[in-house]
Amino acid sequence: AEHSIFGMKLLVFVDGSPQSHKAFEAAHDRMDKADHLIVCHVCHYPDSVAPADPDADQPIGYVSLEDDSKFRNVVQARGDAIVKRYETLCKDLGIKHYETMVLSTPDAKKECIKLADRLEVDVIYVGRRGMGAFSSFLLGSFANYILHHAHCSVMLIK
Repeated sequence: AEHSIFGMKLLVFVDGSPQSHKAFEAAHDRMDKADHLIVCHVCHYPDSVAPADPDADQPIGYVSLEDDSKFRNVVQARGDAIVKRYETLCKDLGIKHYETMVLSTPDAKKECIKLADRLEVDVIYVGRRGMGAFSSFLLGSFANYILHHAHCSVMLIK
């Protein structure tokens, strides 16, 4: 990727986990004053929710549209709160060039790669494990996907 007028573009994915905060710290520690830091939280939503059919038994795992909407609102509010904390932290640390965002998508992994490409990111910082259900694995599925599919450098943070 070409360098922006700010220097390098650094993208860090945060999810509220200690690992993702370490990724933020690593990006901050390695950035130059001219670099641009992008802090992103990803809200992963299911692809779709089947509408209720009153004449049929609901499949296991069925979520009503009302419950789905409530779930999305809670997840979005959590994402907004996470990036707000990082916005405050960026200000407190004196980072001049930064932005925060919440990416809402049913396909988080692929959309994160598309985001990095669209923003022409130079380096992605990601925690080795995050808040996923199986966060005790050596390498989380999100980090593994980013590591193997990104078109830029990836810093995997322990």
